[in-house]
Amino acid sequence: MIIRMGRVPEDLANADVRLLTMQARRGEEILLRFPGLMRVLVRDGEAIVDPVADADPDMIVACLLGKVQAALWYRRGLLPLHGSALAVGGRAVVILGRSGAGKSTLAATLAPLVNGVVVGDDTCVIDVADDCGGAVWPNTSVSRLWPDAVRALGASPESLARAPGFKDKRYMGDPNDVTTAPLPLALMIALETDDAICLPQVRSLKPLQAVATTFVHMHKPLVGKALHPQSHLLAMAARLCGGVPMVQALRPGEQGGDRTALAVLMERVIAEAMARPPSPSLQRPPSPSPQGDGAS
Repeated sequence: MIIRMGRVPEDLANADVRLLTMQARRGEEILLRFPGLMRVLVRDGEAIVDPVADADPDMIVACLLGKVQAALWYRRGLLPLHGSALAVGGRAVVILGRSGAGKSTLAATLAPLVNGVVVGDDTCVIDVADDCGGAVWPNTSVSRLWPDAVRALGASPESLARAPGFKDKRYMGDPNDVTTAPLPLALMIALETDDAICLPQVRSLKPLQAVATTFVHMHKPLVGKALHPQSHLLAMAARLCGGVPMVQALRPGEQGGDRTALAVLMERVIAEAMARPPSPSLQRPPSPSPQGDGAS
């Protein structure tokens, strides 16, 4: 995939979808508007960026890593989900959740416990097989964490680089330690907070519950729905959940006990998932890398 500078039109000709911040031709291209910052046209494996004069570089990077990246994945036929991902023993574990649920913190806490590494932060890119199951395309090796989470993991926020687009979040991890091969997905975790409990809880979700949860946690869902019919996205979620188990992990609220207890509990759940053989559908040859030969 290629990201380059260029001229982008004000409007998209023959658009099927016209919204204030985006226009799209289903399955082909999407025009994203970022008022006061830039316009971006995503099509054919590339994103053309047309910034305004004196645009904030940090904000441009943040938008490229958010909505623009999501558009590239959806356009490629992949399913980006709002979550973090770990590589464990040659397979992947995905942690889904709303903003602020603690996905990145849980992934960073679990990594040393399960002998894993972070391969996705905030966005997990899933390649869904035609029959069932899926594979995760690694897209980063660092986590973006708030200062209190950094301190809880034994590091100093002042010693870490600031994440663009965030006032206080810091990058934690080695940015050069990036895995590039797709990883068969072994387990999905839906992370939620419950103020009524004092100890973490975990339960398995039935397939229909897992499909609904996956759909809720699509990354930048308006972008996905602009490029594809909702039925197409639901079918992708159903194929994914047909081959990959999902558990719901409830952690206590801010005043609800020791949050590290959840990581210890999830260590056992992940070990059980890794003991199960991967779905046969996950042994298929991978699709071409979403990064492409000319990624920049």
